[in-house]
Amino acid sequence: MNRKVFGTSLFGYKKSEVTAYIENASKEFSSELEKLYSELGMLKKESENLQKIKEEYELSKDSIARALIRAGEQADIIIEEARKSAALQREKVAEEIEREKEKLRLLKKNAADLRVSISQLITRLDGDLERLTNTSDD
Repeated sequence: MNRKVFGTSLFGYKKSEVTAYIENASKEFSSELEKLYSELGMLKKESENLQKIKEEYELSKDSIARALIRAGEQADIIIEEARKSAALQREKVAEEIEREKEKLRLLKKNAADLRVSISQLITRLDGDLERLTNTSDD
């Protein structure tokens, strides 16, 4: 407020000037107080809105954090299952290779036995043919 200089009268200041000044100051004060209350109300509303936004953010943050944790756990489970599956697959393939190797060994043995049998048969047939040719020459 500005400094006010009052006029003087017989028994002090002029009563009308002091009264007018007080009324004017009261109006200015009331007006300023009303503006401050209005601003305070707006600030309270803004604070409440910001608090709600913060709470929503916190909930979202927590939800996202939980989802990321679950995703990480599920990824770990999937990786572990894939490792187990790969190990099992390797074992099956190794067993299949061993079975096929055994079949190949048996086939080789059978082929060798067959060669021996064929060789013996040829030798016997050769002997039989020679005896027949010798008996027919006689």
